[in-house]
Amino acid sequence: MKTIKFILMFLTIFFSSITFSFSQWYGVYWSGDESPCPGSIKSYDISGEYVDEYGNSQGVFIESTENWNVVGGTITAGGYNGDIWVTVQWDDTVTAEISVKVTLQKISALHTNNVIRDTLDVKVNSLFNYTPTGNDIAINYGDDTEQTISIDPIKYPDDSETSIYKWIIPTGWIHSGSTSNGTTPFTTNSSSITVTPDKGCSGNATISVYGKNSKCSGKADTDIKTITVSRVWPTIIISGPNVICSIENYSISLSPNINVYWEATSHLTLVSGQGTSTATFSKDDSGPSQISARLTVNGCSGISNTITKEVWVGKFQNIVVTGQAAVCPNSLYVYTAQVPGGDPSDYTYVWTYPSGWYK
Repeated sequence: MKTIKFILMFLTIFFSSITFSFSQWYGVYWSGDESPCPGSIKSYDISGEYVDEYGNSQGVFIESTENWNVVGGTITAGGYNGDIWVTVQWDDTVTAEISVKVTLQKISALHTNNVIRDTLDVKVNSLFNYTPTGNDIAINYGDDTEQTISIDPIKYPDDSETSIYKWIIPTGWIHSGSTSNGTTPFTTNSSSITVTPDKGCSGNATISVYGKNSKCSGKADTDIKTITVSRVWPTIIISGPNVICSIENYSISLSPNINVYWEATSHLTLVSGQGTSTATFSKDDSGPSQISARLTVNGCSGISNTITKEVWVGKFQNIVVTGQAAVCPNSLYVYTAQVPGGDPSDYTYVWTYPSGWYK
């Protein structure tokens, strides 16, 4: 690899009406493995280069070296003052470099500074102390359809990705046709896994995932990332009219493996649809009532969710109109109907008022 420390001299040449500017510089070439495995022993050499004002390159003799330094490894050979090579055993770390102070041969007397402190950044293929990142997920109760779970790709310092991911999924979940025992990891070659979850009888669960060093066998794995799987009830509403004059249908959207039990508190009788997504209720007498749908997970005990809808059955009773009783001609007044059960959006109102009034 070539790394350059610029020692510049600018030369301007006038030719006809065109001006050209060139720069001269010294540089240092490094040779050696820039992406070694942790624990490996690698040798590195340096050589000098000079580029003249015309862009011509030539090798430059290294007159001396001193102050070799290694970060993230240990010098095992070379690296003495005057050496142009060094051998390093690399640690299991993501921060690594070699640096040396180099004095290069002067090409001309014009150059007064030909001393370079040069550094080679080394990207050790290490996953030590690497913490994977990713988001928790939510799955509806009863949903045992196929899901794809992902984390952010696990990458080495050189930005390449590991090809070994280890996943521990909840007991009873399925991956590639195999049922998990909750302890034995499954292996994928990417940062996602496709699973078939259970119906959520046990409530919330966790998934654990970590990356193995696929480039360097036997080296440190990443830290373990724990993904929380929350079991949730989907947002469901009971659809149907707010007033039942005689007989009406009410419905909900049911997710997979969800059972429903319909009830009403008073004034109504369930005619049909028990256990289905649509129930039919008929009027017994007039008054307020509440229709409820109790949701349970098929095959699970102790897990339920109840949703309700307030309705009015039959004719309204005790409707009160409030407003000004004593009025003056040509004046504006506001009157309000106090309706039991509030003012749902599907109510309509028919107003009567004295002759000669207008709204």
